[in-house]
Order: sequence, then C-alpha cells, then structure tokens
Amino acid sequence: MSDASYEVHTYSIDCLKDVFAKASLASKEYINGNLHTLYFEGYCSDIGASTVVVESEYIDQHYLEDFAEYYARCFYTYKRKCTRVHLFKSTFVADDLAKLLAGEQAKISQESLQESYLGFVVVQPLPETIIGRTCLRTYDDDNNRRHFPITRKYAVNLFGIKLSVKTLAYQEQDRAVAVCATSALWSVFQGTGVLWHHPIPSPIEITKTATSQSSPESRTLLQNGLNPQQLANGIRSVGLEPYIINANVDYVLKTSIYAYLSMGIPVILGFQLIDTTCNPNKLMGRHAVAVTGFSTGLTAPTPLQQNGFVNRATQIDKIYVHDDQIGPFARMEFDGNDVNVLVNTAPPQVQQSWSLSTSWKGNNGEGPVGSARCVPEILIVPLYHKIRIPYEDIHNTVMRFDGLIWGLIQRGHLPIQERLEWEINLTTVNQLKADNFNSADLDADQRTAMLTSSMPKFIWKATGYSGGNLILTFLFDATDMAQGPYFIRALEYDSAVSAILRAVVKTPQVEKNFQGKPEWKIIEWFRNT
Repeated sequence: MSDASYEVHTYSIDCLKDVFAKASLASKEYINGNLHTLYFEGYCSDIGASTVVVESEYIDQHYLEDFAEYYARCFYTYKRKCTRVHLFKSTFVADDLAKLLAGEQAKISQESLQESYLGFVVVQPLPETIIGRTCLRTYDDDNNRRHFPITRKYAVNLFGIKLSVKTLAYQEQDRAVAVCATSALWSVFQGTGVLWHHPIPSPIEITKTATSQSSPESRTLLQNGLNPQQLANGIRSVGLEPYIINANVDYVLKTSIYAYLSMGIPVILGFQLIDTTCNPNKLMGRHAVAVTGFSTGLTAPTPLQQNGFVNRATQIDKIYVHDDQIGPFARMEFDGNDVNVLVNTAPPQVQQSWSLSTSWKGNNGEGPVGSARCVPEILIVPLYHKIRIPYEDIHNTVMRFDGLIWGLIQRGHLPIQERLEWEINLTTVNQLKADNFNSADLDADQRTAMLTSSMPKFIWKATGYSGGNLILTFLFDATDMAQGPYFIRALEYDSAVSAILRAVVKTPQVEKNFQGKPEWKIIEWFRNT
C-alpha cells in the first residue's frame, strides 16, 4: 500500500477483482460472474502481468463526456472520477515507486517502467458496465503469425512518468448511454480517427448519431442494438463511407479482412450468436464486434474450390476482435465446427452452417466458455471517400489473369511448376514507395521508375509468388471508378516469366478472350512495354 492517490500490488486475478469491486459500484458476485473478469484472467497471464499500480481519482475524458450527458442528470449522485489500473511485467513494490516519485535513488526508473509497461484499464464508478477505456499491449507476433495492423501509440502520464503502449483502445458497452455495436464503432473510430484524421465521438454521441433517423416510435437510446443501416449512419457521421460485404462465406470473410486490415483499416463483423448447448442449436441474438487483427497460422493457403485460385489470406486461422462483452483482442477461431440451427420456415427446418469459436457462454450464460458460436453475416468497412474500387473487383481481375498464367504453367510454357500464390491488400502510395525504397527486389530501372512516378494516394496491390519467390506485382488505382482504366502498372521480378508473357499476350487468341475485360489493361502493359 502507499499514498492515498495510488496503490501497488503484486498481480493476481483476485487482486484485480478486489480493485474492480473497490473502484466501482459492482457487487463481488457480478464481478466474479462477469465474462470480462474471466477474460482478463487469461489475457493478463498471457501478456505476463506481474505488478498492478492503482491510480485513484482519475479523470477519464471518455467517461466524463458520457457522465455530462447522462449520469450527471440522474437523481443518484454518481462519481465523476474513475480509477485507472496500470499493469507491468516487472516486479516492484510501493516503496520503489515512492522513491522514484520523490526523486530518490530507486530500483525502478522511467525507462524500466516503460520497458515493462503493459497498459491500463479504466474502472468506471458504476454498478455495471465497469470496464471503461482499456489500452493493453497485444499478444506478441509469434514469429509473424499474429498481425495487429490497427494498433497506435497511446501516451500515458502516471504522476509525471511518461509511458506509452501500442494497442487499440477498448471499452465495455455501457447500456445506459449506448447500445449493441456502439462500442464496436467506438473502437473502429480509434483506428480510423488517426488514419484519416477525424474526431473520435463518445459512445453516447455515436448512438445518438446512428439512431438519429430511427422511426418516431423508437427511443433515442434503442434497447435492441444498431442495425446495419444505423451502423452505416454512424460511420458517415465522421465523414467516412461504409462498404458492406456479405460475409457468410469463409473465403470472402478471410480475404476481405486481410485486404483491408493490412492497410490499418479496422472493420465491423456482424454475426449471429448460436447457443450450442441445446439440440438443435438456437439463435441467441445478433452481435457486432470490431475486427482488430488476425493470425496466419495455417501452413499453406487453401485453393479456391471453383477454379483453384490461391490466395494467401486463406492461411488465416483466427481473427482477433474487440468484443464489448468479452474483452480486447478476443480470439475467434476458424476451427471447422458447424452449427445446426432451427430455421423458422414452414415446416421448420434444421440448417447446417460453418461457424467460428467465441468466448461467449450458451445456456443463458450458464454454459461453458465457448458454448456460443459465431455465424458471420456481414462485414462493414469504414472507408475514406476517395477509395472507390472495392476489393472484390481487384480480386476478380487478378483471379482471371491468374487463369491465363496457370494455363501457361500447365502447358509447360513458364519456368514455374506450381500455381502462383497471391497476396492482395490495400496500401498507400507513400507506404508502397517506402517499401520498395527499402527493398532490393526490383532492378534499377523499374525501381527508379516506380519511385519517381506520380501515383494515386490509395493503391490496391496484388503480388504473385512462386515457392516464396516474387514473380509479379500489379498496382491498381483504388480511387478510380469501376468503369475506368484503374490498372496502373506491373512490377516484374522474374525476367524469364515476363518475357514469355510478353510473347503470349500478343497472340490473337489472348486478344479475343480478354479484350474489353478489366484484365485487358494488364495484358496491354505486357504488350506495350
């Protein structure tokens, strides 16, 4: 223990529970049974928490905005200050921190604290919904298996000690001032606000904006959550455009998540929650989460069943989501398990569907963790308005051109034995040029031409590999219109492959098969350069 303004404890889940109970109005029973508590137990263990510093009387701007809009007007006198709980990997005691703050010789320093800093959890002084703004370090990358491209640096000032943590902020859905999916939008805006420089509204502002065009009989704060149209309204309110993708096919879900998250764009996943503790399984409701990362844990990509096209994004075996009812970076796994749901038809039918694992409990919260599963329905991508060409168009163009290359490989015309593996993602011209400037893969002429060329701000990049070796990269103007000539140029890494393509594409048969199609611009590149 220490000064009344802070406490220092050795980390344990029981310690964390005690801090939550002391800092909030929640009962011990509520805290013990809360999924967040169970999640934090596993997560804090995974990231190696050893020491807890409890900062009392903390003013959190995000809670304060909701307090001013709602809690300050309640008859009960709710506190306006929160408690902030800091987690560290290193071990130290209250006396060590006291000496550091007093300017005396101490076992710890600002540098050592920063090195071991894992982030913080804001505890709100409420009877429920006690987990406020939370910024915790992500899992490690596990040799580049885990990817968290949405993270940003959050600066922290602990009594003058400057700390920072690279993550994406999370908070629990506060049902008093927000509805289902508000927290998902809030987390998404934490990423897009930095990426595209828009203000980040509070949860109550998001809910009011999203529901502003609801029917007159609805309350301002709806009890049934936000529908896709309201989610779209919320995205438009910060100056972005929502792009909605039907995500009920796992290939579409994986490849779309990879394509957009790779540029740092978080997406919202809307899905059905299915209770698997009963037979047939039953629908618990619909939910939405912010997708914040993914794991490429499968050893090889899975060829598309229709035509054998190989997309590296199919190596995704897990996604990480900010789920307001569970916690930050919660795992959802493509584990191959289906669910059987009773469909309300005449007569009723049982429908089988692929699904992802979750950390939810079925049986009205009494079942084991993971007994509720996710059946994806839609992805909503918040896009800068100048990004007009969707991923699907680029994917289909590359897939058709890949068919031409595969035909040449099968006939033995190319010095490649296996089908190309493609990686397709959105990027910016600055990132693209920086990547190529720091790479030695291109020859001198191509490198200079690419680096000095004028290009649009947002670019779709599709790169083909053979046995891990770069073969081709196609660049597309993401700001063009679908009817426009949005192919920019090719980057060629294998001169033998390029020479054969240049000879083949000049044949009348290729012209007959491809002229007038989007991939014709790629063919023209090889015909004319």
